[in-house]
Amino acid sequence: MTVSFNLHVRVGTAVQFTPQHLDDTVENMEATLKKICKFQQTGRRTSLSTCQVEMVKLIDGVRGMMQAALQNSKNRHGLLKELFGENYGRICRIRAILDHMTWTDHFSSGKRVTDGLAECRAVEAVLKDLGHSRRLREMQARAKLEFLQRIGCTDKEELSAATQELESATASLKATEADKAQDEAEEAEEARLRAEEVERKRQVEEAEERRKAEEHRKAEERKKAEKASHEAEELRKAENRRKAEERRKAEERRKAEEASREAEERRKAEEASREAEEIARRLAEEASVVHQLPELNKMEVEKLKDITDRGVVNVIHHDVTDSELPPPAPGSRIVVVKHIAAVGQTGTLIELVDEDEWRARMDHGNHLKLKTNDFRTAAPPVASVYIRDRIEFVPMFRSEEPTATYRAESNAQHILEETAKLLKIYSSTIISIEGHTATPDDRMDDWAHALAQGRADKIKSDFVDLGIEADRLKPIGLPGKLGSRHHDTLFRITSI
Repeated sequence: MTVSFNLHVRVGTAVQFTPQHLDDTVENMEATLKKICKFQQTGRRTSLSTCQVEMVKLIDGVRGMMQAALQNSKNRHGLLKELFGENYGRICRIRAILDHMTWTDHFSSGKRVTDGLAECRAVEAVLKDLGHSRRLREMQARAKLEFLQRIGCTDKEELSAATQELESATASLKATEADKAQDEAEEAEEARLRAEEVERKRQVEEAEERRKAEEHRKAEERKKAEKASHEAEELRKAENRRKAEERRKAEERRKAEEASREAEERRKAEEASREAEEIARRLAEEASVVHQLPELNKMEVEKLKDITDRGVVNVIHHDVTDSELPPPAPGSRIVVVKHIAAVGQTGTLIELVDEDEWRARMDHGNHLKLKTNDFRTAAPPVASVYIRDRIEFVPMFRSEEPTATYRAESNAQHILEETAKLLKIYSSTIISIEGHTATPDDRMDDWAHALAQGRADKIKSDFVDLGIEADRLKPIGLPGKLGSRHHDTLFRITSI
């Protein structure tokens, strides 16, 4: 980047300065100073005066450029850094020239030298602020010595003093390099403290302005709030009264509706309970009645005789009376009369799990635990279906899934076909299909129950395939001691 700006000197002309122009001016100053020194020694006063006037113009130009850069509020640091900061030799050469100048008494130019030195110091101060302070002294001493050598100074004392000053400055620079980290830290700390102070002052001022603005805003808000306070309070009270009245009425309606709903639910629950109890009572009475097998017509008798004569199945009648219902036992058909979730449902008892609690399988497949007074036992079976040969299943190991598979499929199907023919003759009967196993008492677990139930379900499924209605068939698994303790299957006619 090349810096240039217009400078208006005393004669009223505008000159554009650049770093190159500054270098040229410094060279002219040195050349003019050489002439001044020469004319002072030879006593040529006219030529001396001409050179002094020329020097005054050069000093005024340099001063004007430094002043313009220092007074540039927008880019002062940038101009000074471009003109003087990147090359310490420029400002140092100007300083060396001004320090060395000697003026005759009849020219009033001593003030220009003093002002020029003041401008140099101002520029140097800015350059120091920009971080160029450590090398400035060394460059000043070096520029002074080189300047004396260029103008051909013969004063040994002055040259010796300049040489010593350069050595001292160089030694000081080297010493400062050792302390560079400390200097930078101190400068950074100073800069930080200055920045913090500036920031603190700015924040204090901003806080004060915000406080005043906030106070003013709050005062205005209080004024407006006080002005509308009475109206707002009246409106609030009226609204509160209206809402309170609405809440009261809504609460009264809610309580009334809740009371009505509860009363209706109680009424419906009581009606449902009475209806369920009535249905359960009627079912229990019906189940407790002993029904004999229906009387067969002539054709049905002949069909039954044909079936029994083949010797595969037969009907065994039981001597049952209405005098007393049997006690609960595994395989007993029941009607639930009290259990809240199953009133009126029918099922089959499986086993006694507690002193007064039974586990039962309901006809729709789920299991319940029932107290003794929750159910009534049905009348005992009026007849059983006798099977000459047992329906045998493939033995299962406990490591296997308890599935039901006939050992002899064709033989089992033949037995079931004959039994289905018999059941179709007694088409109004309910049949309990009991699946038994020979499970020891110490191995009566879920696996054993699943095996027994699976066998009963298998036979039911095959009966349905043979045309027997599914709702007539009530399969129940009774393993081990709950049944006959044999691998057996029983068909009982439990009701009509």
